[in-house]
Amino acid sequence: MEEIKSFVKKYFDLDLAHASIEAFACLLKPQQFNKGDLIFNDRSVCKNLYFIKKGLVKFYFINENGKEVIFRFFAENTYFTSLESFLNHKNAAQFAKAIENTEVFFLNKTELDRLIASHPAVAGVYKSMFATVNTNMIKRFSELMSCDAAERYENFLKNNSALLQRISLGDLASYLGITQESLSRIRARK
Repeated sequence: MEEIKSFVKKYFDLDLAHASIEAFACLLKPQQFNKGDLIFNDRSVCKNLYFIKKGLVKFYFINENGKEVIFRFFAENTYFTSLESFLNHKNAAQFAKAIENTEVFFLNKTELDRLIASHPAVAGVYKSMFATVNTNMIKRFSELMSCDAAERYENFLKNNSALLQRISLGDLASYLGITQESLSRIRARK
């Protein structure tokens, strides 16, 4: 339990009352995923909000040709869920897969709703978290629509260089929206 409380304080850098931090920490449950494990898929409702303690997760869709299209990578000290599924209790439109052995803490939506009702200050944290999710989603869509592949690669190097040693070139190409061959040409020019 102390590990979870420490994680909550460090992760959120919260200015919440001690009782709210205690209540939040009590609801977080640890879980481990092995490399290759699906955390959720497009045939299930995502009922949890996940906080990554250690490891790496890819968040992707399957396109009409049956290929993975990676939208985001989530590493240590980030959080993820299938937002529409989590909020609206619908099947997820995407997949989340551990691409390394991954340790998470998760919080169930029903428990989160009860926590917010009993600790209103947590609602502010929750609101801030989902504002960040929306901002990141808009940035990602803007990048995909307004930048060419070389610019997207440069942006990835600038913002996610630590991930380069942890992801495959195939996953990087998928994230950039290009083929591995195109990625090889872009990298050769550098």
